[in-house]
Amino acid sequence: MITAKIKPGISTVLCTHHLPHESLNGHAPSRYNFYSGMKDLVHDLPFDMRFKNYLVCGHTHRRVIGEVVPGFMGVNVGSDYGRLQHYTVEC
Repeated sequence: MITAKIKPGISTVLCTHHLPHESLNGHAPSRYNFYSGMKDLVHDLPFDMRFKNYLVCGHTHRRVIGEVVPGFMGVNVGSDYGRLQHYTVEC
């Protein structure tokens, strides 16, 4: 379903409840992490890498703003260990 919604020639913002890539996780990898089964979902999808692409997700357990996964701007403004903040994405 996700693949069908990705359009070539434009930026894509992928919003997921769970982590779409293991490097976004703030904890050491284990079989109990929420990215289990999606260690590298973003590279299985046909993103147009000529454009900026964004990953917005939960369960990082840390604030993430930046290119944690090469080629993707990662955004998670909150953390269960800190204060909820905000961030604006302009495509």
